[in-house]
Amino acid sequence: MLRVAARRRYVKIARRNPLGIIKEAGGIDQLHEQRKIFQIDTGEISIMKLNLILAKVFQFVIFVLFTFMALVYFGALLIVPLGVMAQPIKFFSAIGLPSVLSVIIGISILGYLGLAVSRMPELYKLVINIGIDLVSFGHTQIKRFDPLIEVAKAGKSANPA
Repeated sequence: MLRVAARRRYVKIARRNPLGIIKEAGGIDQLHEQRKIFQIDTGEISIMKLNLILAKVFQFVIFVLFTFMALVYFGALLIVPLGVMAQPIKFFSAIGLPSVLSVIIGISILGYLGLAVSRMPELYKLVINIGIDLVSFGHTQIKRFDPLIEVAKAGKSANPA
């Protein structure tokens, strides 16, 4: 019976004044100190999370940038022959040759240029190596973010929450 009365009194105090429970437990000053400590901890944790998020976002932006550059480079290698073939077709169609004959002439011009490039192995090796160097440079730039991410993760896990 005594427990029920004490519990009812506790609930009444909590409903009337939520801080009444804290006053009974140790005072409002103790509550403010606990809140200050909690805010400092969450501030440090949020800064560590912010550092981690920023490092990962910039790493992703660099990844997207270099992926786009590599796709444009290798896409240009595919589109240049199509452009070389399309321009003679348009030219010969404009001067009045039939379309089929213009396509045959365009394909033969493209074949001759392909033969000329294949006779210069240094040229196509250079073009391919430039693309591979672009990809490897992008990979090394992305890997430069790993120490920053590790430091942010270590700082995050070293701080007990």
